[in-house]
Amino acid sequence: MKKLFIVLFTSLIFSFFGINAFAGTDAFTKQDNTEEISETDVDFESISNNVYSKQLIKWKTEGLSSDLNETQTISPLDFSFSNNGSLTTETNEYEDFDKTEVIHDTHVLTFSKQDNNSTLSFNVNVLETGLYTLNFDYYSLTQTINPVNMEVYINDEFQYYESSQIVINTMWTTPTEFQSDRYGNDTMPSASQSYEWINTYIKDAARVQPEPLLFKLNAGENKVTFNLKEGLLMFGQIYIGPQVSYMSYDEYVSEVNQSMTSNDTFIQMEAENPSLKNSVSIRYGTDTEPSVKPFHLTQNKLNIIDGDSYNDSGQTIYYDFNVETSGWYEITLKVKNNNTNSKVFRTLYLDGGIPFEEALNIPFDATKDWENVTLTSIDDQVLKLYLESGEHQIGLMANASMFLDIYETVGFVMS
Repeated sequence: MKKLFIVLFTSLIFSFFGINAFAGTDAFTKQDNTEEISETDVDFESISNNVYSKQLIKWKTEGLSSDLNETQTISPLDFSFSNNGSLTTETNEYEDFDKTEVIHDTHVLTFSKQDNNSTLSFNVNVLETGLYTLNFDYYSLTQTINPVNMEVYINDEFQYYESSQIVINTMWTTPTEFQSDRYGNDTMPSASQSYEWINTYIKDAARVQPEPLLFKLNAGENKVTFNLKEGLLMFGQIYIGPQVSYMSYDEYVSEVNQSMTSNDTFIQMEAENPSLKNSVSIRYGTDTEPSVKPFHLTQNKLNIIDGDSYNDSGQTIYYDFNVETSGWYEITLKVKNNNTNSKVFRTLYLDGGIPFEEALNIPFDATKDWENVTLTSIDDQVLKLYLESGEHQIGLMANASMFLDIYETVGFVMS
């Protein structure tokens, strides 16, 4: 079996990672046909008492389904938007982005400035009243280290508190070669924003819900409104569909339909050299254990992902790598979990998606020392990935959804 090996460090700490076997002259504006939404129109106290989990239970009790065989794609040409928005053909290569479906990708929506009314709206007509997800293609234009914040209204109303607190991540990169101070110690490099098209489902800001948020749409026409509160985005297509579902690992293996033959292929990556991260606060650190590389006797070398900066649910690090030989690969991480008597969990992404259900919650036990841990399911089944030759990307997202009940109980007590 081939191996992919990575070294990292957090409260889960990682040290290494191994795999074994804006608008220009073409822009034009479109009049916003919707009424302006003001904070004074919203009863935030009432909304804050209506959390998503309670609303979802209520909808399910009413018999509403999230497993509906209906999908729709909304083109930017069908958006209505505020006066500081405009459609443009300067799309930053949106036409080359791998989209769910292509309806119209020659124009995108961009906003020229940030204010409290940077809104886009669109109408969607569904056949059946039910629960639907929203996901969309975006290109971050924000100029700060803070993520983009926005609100989602359905028919001019918040359906639950979390829809008023939507966080959209910006991607960041850092140099892989580090500068040193006067004593020869590595210094943490500055992060630079990575400008690229991304697709995201609308999720809760705390990233503790195990699935994307659902919204109730009534049979017939519904109006959906996005209101940017902080930061700027360029919007591509928007997609409406059922709740996300994943095949099981056994189904994944069966679908790949390739024999698991062994060979000696080995790929190794250093944890402190991620290709991307979705939080500028994720830092690299130093561990003086000689087995953690790079190591120096008298100088501090950045050689781990600092767990104290990589423990908020939703924080994700990504690693690009090249596979020369197609085949099945195990993934092994060198880790230390300082959470005494407590597991932590990570979600595994492969090439932008979650390959199977078991990848949602990969457990890491508490450890006193550094250990090489091959990724397994909660049931201790080793999880192998089939990788074709060529370029690939693996992502590891901190995931606290297993502790949702505790999170909401604490929130209730605190309130």
